[in-house]
Amino acid sequence: KTIIAFDNPPQNLKELGSKIKSTLRCSVTVKKRHIIIDKYVLEYRVSRIIEEYITSRSRTKVYRFLT
Repeated sequence: KTIIAFDNPPQNLKELGSKIKSTLRCSVTVKKRHIIIDKYVLEYRVSRIIEEYITSRSRTKVYRFLT
């Protein structure tokens, strides 16, 4: 298993969990500040998914201000 712990978790942790689930195709559990992935995943793969998720979220915020 792989456990990701957040000091300062993003607002929709469940949404991030489902993004990880669809990308890695495995069971994912979301609890308060943790995301538990049912298989061992290398750190760089998880960090890349989280980075992608956060940057795509921030881009939509910028577009909202422009419209």
